Amino acid sequence: MRKLNLRIRHEWSLVLALLAVPLIIAMQLPILLTLAGLGFATIFFIGVNWPKAGLLLFIFLRPTFDFLYQYRLTTSSSFNFTSLYALLTIAFCLLIIWENRQRLPKIKSWWAWMIMLLIGAASLYYTISLSLTIDEFFRLTSIVLLFTSAYLLFADTKGLTNLIRTIIFSSVIPAAIAFWQLANDTGMMDAGQNRVFGTFAHPNMLAYFLVLPITLATFAALNLGKNRVESYGYAISSAVLVVVLAFTYTRGAYVALAIMLLIIGLVRFRAFLLVAAAFGLIIYLALPQINARVNSLLAFDPYGSMGWRVSLWTDGFSYFQQKPLLGNGLGTGPMVIADNRDFSLGATEPHNDYLRIGLENGVVGVVAYLGIIFTALLDLYYGFKNQKKPRLKMLTLFAIACFISLAIMSFGDNILSDTALQWPLWALLGSIIANNFQAKKDLELI
Repeated sequence: MRKLNLRIRHEWSLVLALLAVPLIIAMQLPILLTLAGLGFATIFFIGVNWPKAGLLLFIFLRPTFDFLYQYRLTTSSSFNFTSLYALLTIAFCLLIIWENRQRLPKIKSWWAWMIMLLIGAASLYYTISLSLTIDEFFRLTSIVLLFTSAYLLFADTKGLTNLIRTIIFSSVIPAAIAFWQLANDTGMMDAGQNRVFGTFAHPNMLAYFLVLPITLATFAALNLGKNRVESYGYAISSAVLVVVLAFTYTRGAYVALAIMLLIIGLVRFRAFLLVAAAFGLIIYLALPQINARVNSLLAFDPYGSMGWRVSLWTDGFSYFQQKPLLGNGLGTGPMVIADNRDFSLGATEPHNDYLRIGLENGVVGVVAYLGIIFTALLDLYYGFKNQKKPRLKMLTLFAIACFISLAIMSFGDNILSDTALQWPLWALLGSIIANNFQAKKDLELI
């Protein structure tokens, strides 16, 4: 598919994109935001005429643009530049899906997502905050639409290869800025530690995002073979990203990475598991700050981060019991905690995706979300079991390992809220599942 069959010529779509220029200039935005607005219009123009390139661009730039959340477009709402980017992505994906509506996914995980969205939409009728519910509904919708669009557009190994490269390369700008923050002590200071966050809103969000490109870079390095020069480039990239992740000081991401490596090591690459363990041990021993951070995770401190989390979860569960069936409405989890818990006790984010969904949509929502995880793993497992192409089979294994690690760590952090991670993650899963179930071309992966 070279362009969307919308009867819009290249010239007319360019005119439509250029119409945004005087509007952006008239808003008298700072130069950075002006460039961002012009960039959004350009990406949308590219997407209308070259859908595959457009989808890759939307995914590639989302981590870079994460910091734009702090710039609101209106003073009376939370609508910001990342919201605008998400709306353009939603509009673009809807065009993709409409043009390919005869080939919509019939996989279990897609239907599970539809149920989750239906539950979220139903909560509009009883939510304690209509604006928060609408915001979260559109955010989850954007994830589902990227999942669907990637399933439709990248159902061949060439498209999947391009998507893998895009996700790996999308970490370059955030990682480069993180190194700059590390060198200049301009990260987020936390208990005397300079925690890098790159282009993200928080170090934790950068850390969990990096688990995905590290997974893919590791896959490429191990599956290209020693005779391919690119394999060394991917191996170096993976090691560099691990260093960046280390300096986020996000212990949950350390565990997520360890779980992912453990799964692929035990199933297939045992020698690599030993190398990875040795590399991790070197980082642990060579950097006292990381040593202390890991030790604090192993030794439970009732007054430390883990103790604070346990207290937060205990309080949050008591709020969940007040409306256990349907909850308080999609997107309202932090608000429920803020309304019931003293602000001096810290952040209001539940730091547990399952608890958050319970607060927002009750037992019904938790069951639906567990259904998404279970069906996605089921779709991936069947693809792994039946796949005959060695590299695609191994990629499916890596995807399963990464997905399981993030699902486990969702018990201790706000991973579902990390949109910059969820977009490429679900796009990747959509493409892998499509390749496993319907691809016919026997092209080389990576």
